[in-house]
Formats: sequence, structure tokens, C-alpha cells
Amino acid sequence: MTVPSSALFFSLVGGVFLTASVWRRAEREASPVLVALVRWGWSGALCSAVMLALRTVRQGGIFALPETEIFFREEWGYFFRYGEAVVYLYFLLPNYLVLRWLVRPDPKKEKYWQLMKYVCTFGRTEWGWSGAEEDRARAGTAGRALLVKCFFAPLLVSWSIGNFFFLHELSVEWSLDGAFLHRLLFHLIITVDVMIFTGGYLTELPQLKNSIRSVEPTILGWAVCLVCYPPFNEIFFPFFDIESPFDLLFSHEGLPTFVRNGVLGGILLLWGIYLWASLALGWKASNLTHRGIICHGPYRYLRHPAYTSKLLIWYLQAIFFGSFTVLLVGVFTVVYGLRIWTEERHLSRDPEYRSYCLRVPRRVLPSLSR
Repeated sequence: MTVPSSALFFSLVGGVFLTASVWRRAEREASPVLVALVRWGWSGALCSAVMLALRTVRQGGIFALPETEIFFREEWGYFFRYGEAVVYLYFLLPNYLVLRWLVRPDPKKEKYWQLMKYVCTFGRTEWGWSGAEEDRARAGTAGRALLVKCFFAPLLVSWSIGNFFFLHELSVEWSLDGAFLHRLLFHLIITVDVMIFTGGYLTELPQLKNSIRSVEPTILGWAVCLVCYPPFNEIFFPFFDIESPFDLLFSHEGLPTFVRNGVLGGILLLWGIYLWASLALGWKASNLTHRGIICHGPYRYLRHPAYTSKLLIWYLQAIFFGSFTVLLVGVFTVVYGLRIWTEERHLSRDPEYRSYCLRVPRRVLPSLSR
């Protein structure tokens, strides 16, 4: 089901009109009903604007490129086909109820309200924008948080739907063969992991304790994260997928069955640890954001257990199966090393995280120092 462009346009205009005409009164009177009404109009206008912009690019707008066309068709395809209408209908009505009874935004403290206020006044103090440093920081956090959600939420929704279709296809081929069971377990793990992160990107509620406190503030932090996801990974990493003399050190042919099965079992175990880390994150799962410190699950032993699992999986796949070249695995290591460094730098602004680092001094492997 596709949302008509006319409906998106009228929602955008209506949301802008409601926000612009009522927000001052809502802020002055601090009426929960009016505050929720303004935030509802603001959220609906943003949602409609983003959907219209994406539709323009997807349908061949002036900024469309072959790479973006492939990205929207293959990576966001299921979102446009099944998820877009659901998201739009949510912002059309249920979002007001969530804002009124669950979120209950406070105009003085809520970051999205501060961003709305900044936009409505074009950042000008004479039009009512306080310009206080703390308020501007909240507005900046809200803007970056929306960018994270706008990129990752549709992508993860699309992946979730695609994974369910793929699992359904696998179920038709049901077999007790070891290779099939390994493949099935792998895709089950990936499906659950993607669903967890999808929930994290779509929700931000006080009751779930997953409100975004801060968002990665540096270009480097965003770059090393986004380069790991489509379409950027399909542009960046192929440059390094070339053979080198180091690849001759590993022979992938004629592996004994017990070695092959042992390595596959080890890889599956590492994927299980990766899923364990995602389960520990729960509703706080998302990239580039700080939503609170996680101290349970594998995070009791390592500060970055998911990255450790991924890197070890890639090493095993390269060494025993030749899935990646040595150079490419080296680039993976550098990129994820930079992700760890930028995340640590971002989170260390929080005294709670610095205290957590003292309790869990190991970043990647138990045998490595801080």
C-alpha cells in the first residue's frame, strides 16, 4: 500500500500550520493537551516531509543517481512496499495518544521541542528563541537523532520484512542436514538481531528508558559507522577486495570435514554472542546514539562484545574459507577500530560511562589491556 503524495502534502501543510499557530500558546500555558497537540503536528509534518523527499529521489528526482536507485529498490524496497503506509498511519493519529499519555513532553527540557522552536523562529532570539546554550545543545541532539532515525529506521524495517520472507522460503526447504540447520540458525540469529535494532530505532519512550541522551557529534564518527551500511559499504569496501601475497599463506581447499564443521560451529557460537549483545542492549539498541549504559550480558566482560564477535567471524571466514581477502579484513579491522575509538570518545563525556570503564577495563578481548 502506497500513501498518496497528495495525502503527504496535506499532512505536511496541516502539521506546519498547527505547529506555527499554537506552539507559543502551548509553551506559555504548559497545557499537556496543547503541548502534545503541537508535538503531534510537528512530528506529522516532519514524517510527511521526509517521505516526500525520499519519494522524489526514489522516483528519479534531480538528485537521483544510479546508486541511490539501486539502494532504494534493494535495501529500502520492503519499507516502501509494506512499511511506509503503517508509519504514516501511526503519525496520523496514534502518535498523539503516545505523546499525550506516555511521552508527556516538557517544553523546557524536551530536545525535540527545542528543535521545533529553533526551526519555527529560524534561530532568531527576537522571535522567541531563547538561544541558551543548553537549549541549543538539546536542539542539536534532536536534529542529529532524527538524521539517525531517518536513515536507519526504514533500512532496518525493510531488512526485518525481508528476513521474514527469506525464513519462510527456507522453511519450505526444511531438512535435517547439518549445512541447512547451520544456515537456518544463522538467519534466525540475524533476524532477531535486526528486529531488536528496528525496535530501538522506532521507539524512544521514558517507560522504556531508551531516550537519546546524545548523538555522535563528529564527522569521523558518522563516517566510520555509515561506511559499514548500504549504500556506502558497497562503494567503499570493494576497493580493498583485492588479492595480495598474504592470501597465499592460507589454503582453503581440502579442509578435513571435522575442521570445517568445527570452524562453522565456532562461527555460529560467535554469532550467538553477537545476538547476546543485541539482546542485552534491548530497546537501547541503535548506532551513533547514547541511550544509557548497559552493564549486563556480555557487557559485564567487554565493552564492545558485538564488534569482537564480528571481527573474529571475519577472521575465521578469511583464514579457513577465503570469504574475504587479507587486505579487506585489515580494512574491516581499521574501520571497526575507529568505530570503537569514536564511540568511546563520545560516551566518555558521560561520567556514568567513565565509571563503567573502570569496572570493565577491557574493550575488545579479555587478554588485551585498556
